[in-house]
Amino acid sequence: MGEMLRDLPSPTPLPGKCAPRFWADLTVYNPLRKERNFLPDTPPHFDSQLPASYEPKHKHVLDVITEKSFYVKNEAISIDQTYNIAAICQSCRMHFNIEIEFTKPVEFGADVIPCPNKDSRNQYRHSPLHHFRYEAKVSSPLDTSRYDKKSRERWMDKRVFSCSSTNCPIVVTVTTQPAMIRPGLLDLLISEKSREIRVKEAARINPNDVPADVAPQTPYQVLETLCTYIKNHKSGDQRSIFAENKRYLCNLGEDCGEVMNLAHFTKSTDPNTNAWIPASPVELNDPHSEAQQDLCGLLEEVTILMDDEKRRGVAPAKSGRVRQKTERAELGAKWLLAFHKYDNTNGWQFDLTVPEHPHYAGIGAVGDMSDALINWAYERQRACDPFNAPYYFGCFEDIARGRESENLQFEVARLRSEGQFSTSDLENSYKSLDIDPVTSDDDLIVGVFKSRLADAPRQEGPMREDMRIIGTARRSEKILSFAKLAVGDVADAYKWLRVLESSEDQYILSAYKVRVEDNPNDEIAARNALKLIAENRQSNVLYGFLEGNLFETPLEIDAAYSRLGIDDRTLSEDLIIHVFELRKQDAPSQTQDLRAALRSIGLNRNSIKIQSYLETGNSDGITKGSTEWPVGLENIGNTCYLNSLLQFYFTVKPLREMILNIDQFQEGEINDEVIERKRVGEPHNLTGIFLLKMKRRRSDEYQCLTIQTRPMTKKIFPRSKISPRAPIGVASKAGQTYGPLTPPPDMPDRPPPIPPRPTKQDSKPDTNLMFGRQQDVTECIGNVMFQVEAAIKPEYFDENEEQMDLVKKLFYGRTKQTLSFPNSAETRTKEELFSHLLVDVAEGDRDIYSALDSSFDIEQVDLEGREAKRFLSISHLPPILQIQVQRVQYDRAKASAYKSNSHLKFPDTIYLDRYMETDEPDLKAKREESWVWKEELKALEQRLAELTKTPAGIRVPKALEYTHQWLSELKSDDEIEVQPALLKELEQRAVSMRQESETIEARIQELQSRIEQQFTDSCKQGYRIHSVFIHRGSANFGHYWIYIYDFQRKLFRKYNDGYVTEVTDPQEVFIHGDINPPTPYFLVFVKEDQSLDIMEAVQRQMAIVT
Repeated sequence: MGEMLRDLPSPTPLPGKCAPRFWADLTVYNPLRKERNFLPDTPPHFDSQLPASYEPKHKHVLDVITEKSFYVKNEAISIDQTYNIAAICQSCRMHFNIEIEFTKPVEFGADVIPCPNKDSRNQYRHSPLHHFRYEAKVSSPLDTSRYDKKSRERWMDKRVFSCSSTNCPIVVTVTTQPAMIRPGLLDLLISEKSREIRVKEAARINPNDVPADVAPQTPYQVLETLCTYIKNHKSGDQRSIFAENKRYLCNLGEDCGEVMNLAHFTKSTDPNTNAWIPASPVELNDPHSEAQQDLCGLLEEVTILMDDEKRRGVAPAKSGRVRQKTERAELGAKWLLAFHKYDNTNGWQFDLTVPEHPHYAGIGAVGDMSDALINWAYERQRACDPFNAPYYFGCFEDIARGRESENLQFEVARLRSEGQFSTSDLENSYKSLDIDPVTSDDDLIVGVFKSRLADAPRQEGPMREDMRIIGTARRSEKILSFAKLAVGDVADAYKWLRVLESSEDQYILSAYKVRVEDNPNDEIAARNALKLIAENRQSNVLYGFLEGNLFETPLEIDAAYSRLGIDDRTLSEDLIIHVFELRKQDAPSQTQDLRAALRSIGLNRNSIKIQSYLETGNSDGITKGSTEWPVGLENIGNTCYLNSLLQFYFTVKPLREMILNIDQFQEGEINDEVIERKRVGEPHNLTGIFLLKMKRRRSDEYQCLTIQTRPMTKKIFPRSKISPRAPIGVASKAGQTYGPLTPPPDMPDRPPPIPPRPTKQDSKPDTNLMFGRQQDVTECIGNVMFQVEAAIKPEYFDENEEQMDLVKKLFYGRTKQTLSFPNSAETRTKEELFSHLLVDVAEGDRDIYSALDSSFDIEQVDLEGREAKRFLSISHLPPILQIQVQRVQYDRAKASAYKSNSHLKFPDTIYLDRYMETDEPDLKAKREESWVWKEELKALEQRLAELTKTPAGIRVPKALEYTHQWLSELKSDDEIEVQPALLKELEQRAVSMRQESETIEARIQELQSRIEQQFTDSCKQGYRIHSVFIHRGSANFGHYWIYIYDFQRKLFRKYNDGYVTEVTDPQEVFIHGDINPPTPYFLVFVKEDQSLDIMEAVQRQMAIVT
């Protein structure tokens, strides 16, 4: 089959189905069905307005035919092996043979990685499930025009499927055959009429043994006799069955010769012997012979029929079921097709009386799959069949809505923001423009759009969106060019109105009015620009202006409720606002229409709450939160990370009290002497900071601090004495006597950036001094700490003239770097402050200790032309230990940044004894022994890679075996001479390399276990988890939240902007999903014995201490 697939052209855009869906469709597959069939055909597009499509009346219950199957449950799958499951349906007796082989060619240069491809840390690398597509060109489907249920000839149907993953070589062949005992033959065997005729004929042929008044045999007796004949024949019994034998005549007789032929008996040709002759011993002794295979299948059918008779109560029940030890084929299929442990829904309840919604089949999924797998199935289906992407998106959207899944609805909203649309959206777009999608060509559509735009210019936005949807669906560049706005995005909108992103709403309105007054023809473009800015800012001021200038009467109340999709007019104000927000998330471009509907409802109800919400965007009113629960922070525009950071800092009791009483700690007068002596970390000019503070004090209006996405412009400032602070594992920026602690990383040590904002023009030099204008959130942490340290008085200065203060006491530790030289007693050491440790997950999943080891393990370096060994230890630990996870990496091939979603495993308590600077002989010996093991482990892993990785995707020993086999076949050709010594050498090398691989793998496992257990009894320096900063998204966008542990109340809370909720299952903090999971990128641990003293999660009394 692999050779057949190799000849296929590049995969065509065809949908597929995940492994659980594949099995579900197989259990209802009927090759005789002439219309659309479930297994090979794509499911019909579901339309609730149309009659229900075909629903199968029969679902196969498949039992394994053990003797015809080859697989071992729970045994590792080998891609060098071919497996098969032979099965039979308990009711219809249809035969299935499911063959699994790994012969599909992968893309050139790609690794052979069967799905689901988990790595050594049990995390998915590519696909969590097989995704099968039908290979029509190499299949042999049944010709339904030639066969039906009554056909005497036994047909065969063969369908081939392969996994759509470019790395997965699996090929599945499903061969289906009808029951050997066809309906007509079964009727001949056991019908009452046939049995009566049979005994009369028996009495005529053999009157000596069969009385004339003998009673007919029961159906069970007939089947039991046939079962005995088959069993004896199958076991090799060479006795003939005489046709005039009483038992044969009464139970089968001459009219059942067909079934004897099925059992591979042949009628004797000797005229003096009327008997059925068994198959030859050669055939019967070969388990793979046609005779044995047919006997095996026939025996299964007969025993199924015998059990049917027992269930009907017309057979002896004393011995129970005939088929005592049966195994469901589903169990083996789940193992071989790798969906025995797929991620099911958690906490869902299913009504088994309600059929599964067709939308699941539409995306190739099943109803009990988890949200993450549903998301993956949709993305996979869309990638495999982009032409039908609108239908798949509609399926995905309805599933998300039906499940009421927050995660899936978030994905739907994200995809809509990226331009995805559903089939219903496409239909509505055609209807909105009154266009016939079948008869209208591109020119006609463009003409209709121009005409309608001239008649209703205020509907330009919705009409252009309709054109975008239609143009995308038709793949028409012409239509798409007319769909584009004159002002394309929010960045263009700011430029077009000649305002900065930082400009206030009122200033933007003034610029809009000036632009329209100067150029009345630009009003439509100006309104579009203002609308884009309003949507980007979610500014109620700008929305109010846009709505107030429409000069339209409020919507009729019926139309208003209908626009929001609300049928129940008794809903509370809060629920109505919630519905509005959902509709707005689904269709941001329709915000104005939705607000108009909400305003009409508010006026009709005389609702102060709805009116307030429209003006302020806040529906909470004056509701007061609990004094025993933290408050959330509103997201005022890409401030989700800053909100998380502020929540964390607030829980640090000493820091919080210092900030609340800042007058007692801040510097007095800022003069040249103060600036000269301050040395607190990041390179900012203190004079500029001082001037900025004075400017803000003189300002009449409070200016909100927000995180921007533009780096600090440093060319304005002269270099000051304030030196940078590099985290552990990142190259120091200061000039040093010798090299950095670790080699410089490929990318800056930053977690994923906050959602991007449009670039804005700088107007005045002092705007570069505004707080928070950082490229990424990591710099924001340092910037916040710098602001605090720059503002407070030092307690003292250390020997390096570094300012020592509360921030240093809480967050800063010291590392000691040690360099030693071979054949020399010389040792160099250097201590440095650190504010956080850096760990990397670029190479895959790892635990916290192995990640930290990368910074602290010994390594060989070149220093001043000499070899040296270097390692790092911790000489002083801070009360609060911060660990940054480097997730943004750089793909040199694609020349772009990407986010690593690799899992970092960490417990609730970590112990840092292994990294401490110490004179304890036992700990030093353990550390050095661990280093030796790791060096050995590294060498073994490199050697194992040499033995296992080849361009062909197979292990070297197996490649040698194939080479040996190929050369052995060539040897038979007289024209090609193959040296016997070469064949012997290949055989010996294959054996020795396989043994070497097995030895290395065993040793690697042993070393990994030793390394993991080496420091289990070193538990003096314990740190408890306190905060976990979480990001969900890509390297370019996403959302942040934080988990914080309350040591007083012993619980985790999730701080997600304005919402603070209790974490009921702590595993939510430590374990995340497999597909596009939320990932931790900053961890905060607290010393065990100080956690209650310095951390306080809830404090609502903000009285300043005097």
